[in-house]
Amino acid sequence: MNNSILTIPHFGAYGIIKHEDTILLLCNSHAPYKGLLDLPGGQIKGFEPTQKALKREIKVQTGLKMNKNEMIGYYECLVPIDDKSEMNHRGMIYDIQKYSGKIQTVTATQWHNPLDLKESQLTPFAWQAVQHYLKANFHIRVHKRLSNSSAFSTDK
Repeated sequence: MNNSILTIPHFGAYGIIKHEDTILLLCNSHAPYKGLLDLPGGQIKGFEPTQKALKREIKVQTGLKMNKNEMIGYYECLVPIDDKSEMNHRGMIYDIQKYSGKIQTVTATQWHNPLDLKESQLTPFAWQAVQHYLKANFHIRVHKRLSNSSAFSTDK
């Protein structure tokens, strides 16, 4: 009897697309992440350059054209698929600093405030990227929290 788990490799490129204080997330429709919010992006095909894959996936999923980006991280996680298999999900995360176009997609996309997101709503990749984004933008979060605090109210 063989009790070994089949590990399926998956390597992708994903982007954090920002607008004001929100980031663009899509609702994933495929196992093992079905129903979870995810970053735009996806699998790198064969020996395709990472940047080319990211540009292609963002265009297909959102209709946006990526104009400038910077790699901000590499993440890896094992994700159970079923009793007999798991996915070794590895990928590069990019900060999409400039983009153009208008969102045109059949995928459910929506802008989300990263401060309102919970880990249970996101894929492991998206959660790690959101945490990185929040750490990198710590000054913005502190300012927003303080400016919304009644302790700093100017009302008399």
